[in-house]
Amino acid sequence: MVNQRQRTHSTHTRIFSDDEKIIINGVYAKLKAIYAGTYDLTFKTQRDEQASKREWSEEILKLTAEQIAAGLEKHKASDEKYPNIKSFIQMCKPDRVEPMHQDFQLPPPCNITREEGRKHSSALLAMMKGR
Repeated sequence: MVNQRQRTHSTHTRIFSDDEKIIINGVYAKLKAIYAGTYDLTFKTQRDEQASKREWSEEILKLTAEQIAAGLEKHKASDEKYPNIKSFIQMCKPDRVEPMHQDFQLPPPCNITREEGRKHSSALLAMMKGR
């Protein structure tokens, strides 16, 4: 019997935690509400939707709760058809180009700590559970 880690490695499929699944499914539920008319045309089968979730998931999980909320709000206000991952991520990013740390003459930010990552995940999870 092949264990889950070996199977994951050999098929290059990432196993998502329950919290990550809630975040991903929450984003898709909100997109479905925004694009009610075209969502079912975009995803003709559940298999199509699952394939899209696998493709988008890594990028979605890199975003903060605030970025996702901002992106979804921008999509509500836009005339854009159902987005591709590139346009979705673009809408989630702040409009401002200059890094905020420059305003305060601080050094550039470094990689986040594990604890900061947990806080980020908790904020995303709370946002998605609060649909």
